[in-house]
Amino acid sequence: MKKSINLLEGPILPSLSGLALPIMATSLIQMAYNLTDMIWIGRVGSSAVAAVGAAGMYMWLANGLATLAKMGGQVKVAQALGAKENKQAVSYAKSALQLGITLGLIDGILSVVLANPLIDFFKLNSAKVVADAKIYLQITCGGVVFSFLNQIFTGIMTAMGNS
Repeated sequence: MKKSINLLEGPILPSLSGLALPIMATSLIQMAYNLTDMIWIGRVGSSAVAAVGAAGMYMWLANGLATLAKMGGQVKVAQALGAKENKQAVSYAKSALQLGITLGLIDGILSVVLANPLIDFFKLNSAKVVADAKIYLQITCGGVVFSFLNQIFTGIMTAMGNS
C-alpha cells in the first residue's frame, strides 16, 4: 500500500516539514560522511588534510556541475508527471541521465588529465601535499561519473514524489 501525501491540502507547516526533513537528512548524512572522512584523514597527518582539501575543491565544483543536470531533469520530470505525460517524463529522465553521464565523463577525464595544472593553481608550498593532492584528485574524479548519476537518480526520485 503506497501512502500518498498531498502537499496542497491541510496546514502548510506539517506539509512543508514532511517534504523538507528527508532532504535535510540527506544533507546531514553527506556532512557526516565528509566529517568522518576528514577525521580518518587527519590521523594520517596535516599534509594529508591539506592535499584532500585542495583536491576536494574540484570535487565540489563537479558536484555543482552535476546539480545542473539533476535540477533540470528533476523539474522537467515533475512537470511532465504532474501533467500526466508519463512518456514525456521518461524522456526527460533519460535525457537527464545522458547529460549526467556525459558531463561526468568529461569532468572526470579532464580532472585526471589536467590534475597537474589544476592542483598547481593553488601554489601549494609543500611538494608532498602537491603530489598527494594530484593522486587524490585523479582517484576521486576518475569515478566522479557515479556521483553525477547518484544526483540524477535522486532528482528523478524526488520528481516522482519520493524525497
